[in-house]
Amino acid sequence: MDVRFSVVGLGKLGASMAAAIASRGFYVIGVDVNHRAVELVNAGHAPVQETNLEETIAANRERLRATLSHREAILNSDVTFVVVPTPSDDRGAFSLQYAAWAFREIGRALKEKDGYHNVVLTSTVLPGSTRYGLLPILERESGKVCGREKAPAAICRKIAVAKLTGNPEVEIWGDGEQTRSFCYIDDCIKGIHLPMRSDYHEPLNLGQDRMVTINQLADMIAEIAGVKIVKKHVPGPQGVRGRNSDNTRLRQVPGWEPEISLEDGLARTYAWIEEQVRAKLAAASDERSLAAMLAHSRVVSKVTA
Repeated sequence: MDVRFSVVGLGKLGASMAAAIASRGFYVIGVDVNHRAVELVNAGHAPVQETNLEETIAANRERLRATLSHREAILNSDVTFVVVPTPSDDRGAFSLQYAAWAFREIGRALKEKDGYHNVVLTSTVLPGSTRYGLLPILERESGKVCGREKAPAAICRKIAVAKLTGNPEVEIWGDGEQTRSFCYIDDCIKGIHLPMRSDYHEPLNLGQDRMVTINQLADMIAEIAGVKIVKKHVPGPQGVRGRNSDNTRLRQVPGWEPEISLEDGLARTYAWIEEQVRAKLAAASDERSLAAMLAHSRVVSKVTA
């Protein structure tokens, strides 16, 4: 099934984003509190003045519509971009008034929805505003937990807890034989920049092409941590059975492939995560309860921002 999008805020950026996504063949619902903006989009017209926006919306009317209802948009989409104004307040900071209201409405709609939904804040905000100002609203209103980790980080966390508490048991979802490949972030950024600076304009796979099982990943991290673990396989989502990157064209076009080994990337990642876990446990009023919580992963509806 194709991914469906919603865009909250149909100003210059939001309307242009909605039209651009629709022009790529995707279904888009725009949301705005302005009745006139909604009417114009549904009539195939631009709600704001922007170069070629009128023509783009008119050419993609069958894939683009607008509504006043956040609920309608969220329940009929998979990814939501929030593009609302963040004007300066009396202190010179960006006001979160409109963003907070949008996140509250999105959260209430997500409470009725099963499965995953991605939320992306596109509005300009100060560092920390999303994590400490807006995500708590989203979680409170939806009753869900925002996604925070992928498999390497989750297993690093669990093994750090095992090392620091002396409890060797580490939870693994499923049988642990599902396979994945993991690319360190520095390689990912370099791999994006190289094609951007070239004349090549076709799709490229970017990732490590070394495939390991989740059980093997856990053993590698345990060795890095210098601790022996006991893997406890528990019910949980496993995703596809196997996933890997074919880097044949990547090697041919920019003449490059990821340079940081899985072991090196995991060592850097684990060192930072162990430091965070150690600090959290040291500051906790109830270290035992916190350790128990950090040793587990919950199945959640994923919301990222």
